[in-house]
Amino acid sequence: MIDVGARSGRQGGRISHAQLRRIGASGTTIHRWVGSGSLHWVAPGVFGVGHVAPSVEGDLWAAVLYAGPGAALSHGTAAWWYGW
Repeated sequence: MIDVGARSGRQGGRISHAQLRRIGASGTTIHRWVGSGSLHWVAPGVFGVGHVAPSVEGDLWAAVLYAGPGAALSHGTAAWWYGW
């Protein structure tokens, strides 16, 4: 299986349920990871990997992952994030 940490590391420590399934994690495995504290619920269908320490980047990624495929930051939010 692809390293969940590597995927979530590019996404502010967040990963979606759909991404976990695409990289080969079964529903049982995901449930077990939540139970052991390896995954933490952040939003519907979105998990923090290893912790849920608040961060702007993590919150933005959670919102994008929650919104689903094709979602992106809005013009204003993206400009703010990039410091424009």
